[in-house]
Amino acid sequence: MELTLLGTGCPSVDYKRFGPANLISTKKTKILVDCGSGVTHRLDQAKVSSAEIDALFLTHLHSDHVVDLYQLIISSWHSYRIKPWKVYGPKGTKIFVKKIMDAWKQERTQRIK
Repeated sequence: MELTLLGTGCPSVDYKRFGPANLISTKKTKILVDCGSGVTHRLDQAKVSSAEIDALFLTHLHSDHVVDLYQLIISSWHSYRIKPWKVYGPKGTKIFVKKIMDAWKQERTQRIK
């Protein structure tokens, strides 16, 4: 098992530290814990496609831990992700993800046409 600290920053911007995100990898599974600011860039730097992520765990729903959720989903789509996203988190996670997807529904519809 390998743990990659993708981001260890907090809500304050620091060019040396991206928002909270950690990747737990085994030979068969990749689990992302949180998706703070810059997570897609850090995954790319770690040579991991967002399409490879098997599950996302959100520790809590503070903005600094979830701000790049939609970017993560869209970048995985552009990376030819086939499997559906499995997102786990505290109470309220399901409705939170639904609201984010609803907010960007028109954009997705335009891209698909």
